[in-house]
Amino acid sequence: MDKKKLIGTILGIALFAALIAGATFAWLTFNATIVNGTYNATSENFVINYAGGTDITQILDIESAPTVSNITKVVKVSAYRDTTSSTGTLYLKLTSSTATSLTTGSVIKYAVCSATSSTSTNCTGSLTNGSAGVLNAGAVNKTGEITLYSTSNIPTEQTYYWIYFWIDAATFTNTHLGQSYAGYVHASATQN
Repeated sequence: MDKKKLIGTILGIALFAALIAGATFAWLTFNATIVNGTYNATSENFVINYAGGTDITQILDIESAPTVSNITKVVKVSAYRDTTSSTGTLYLKLTSSTATSLTTGSVIKYAVCSATSSTSTNCTGSLTNGSAGVLNAGAVNKTGEITLYSTSNIPTEQTYYWIYFWIDAATFTNTHLGQSYAGYVHASATQN
């Protein structure tokens, strides 16, 4: 075997080994699992758990004065970062896959609250911006993806984000009767 072929073979083996090592490292530093309807995504620095699933296709309550006690459709997401990690930005987003006047007419409303407990939220009373504990509130006003909430400092303590959804009685009309909605919540984190 001549010298060029030998060097080429050695170089090929070294590159293949580096490729396998890189793929293994990537797989070990990010892993997603699904257990009994709870979706978990874990990386070396950030942990995001979908407590109770992400889908909000079920019938939403029609409310004129939404409060924590009368909204039944809640999606919970928990997130935290490793104490040795640098800060990161957490994004909670909603993707709507139906193009009806429920979305384009801002009939579906949302509010995001937080807590360190999985059983109770920091929100009390009304679910509007400025109310106690409400991090963000708004309307689902388009099909596709909207950001429900983001924070540039993911806490090191496990924090639950409670996302409430309802149909606004003030904007709901007879033209909305019989319309359906499909959408899901998803979260992502990026290191700052």
